[in-house]
Amino acid sequence: MEDNEGFLPNDRRHRLKLWGSYRFDFGLTAGTFFTAQSGTPISRYQFALGTGAKFLTPRGSEGRYPALWDWSVRLQYPFGSSGASGPGANLVLDLMHIGNPQRVIRQVETEGFGDLNQPEPDLVTGNYGTPIEFQPPFSVRLGLEVRY
Repeated sequence: MEDNEGFLPNDRRHRLKLWGSYRFDFGLTAGTFFTAQSGTPISRYQFALGTGAKFLTPRGSEGRYPALWDWSVRLQYPFGSSGASGPGANLVLDLMHIGNPQRVIRQVETEGFGDLNQPEPDLVTGNYGTPIEFQPPFSVRLGLEVRY
């Protein structure tokens, strides 16, 4: 395939993951997870129905998506039986995607459609670069885990 040399779609140069938890003497367990990672490369394609796609520029040469970060916290408090094998329950509070960055993680990379043997697309969509997927928003989940 022409222009198929370059950065692969999931090329992340840097990735950092931190996690940990702590159980307090009164039973509460607090845990956290943090991740930060560099953005992936962006490409520009042309599609043709039934025959496939081709790169309009070298693969991954259209820049990179923004760097991403995400932070979540879980609080868990047991009640009922104190033994791990006995009946009881855990009250759980999850705080997910704290900070709510909602950065773009995917955009339209298709420039147009048409005959792949032509240098330019027959139909230019005008949607290239339009965001189509974002990081998830901040959310809170309250739950009850039951042991029996």
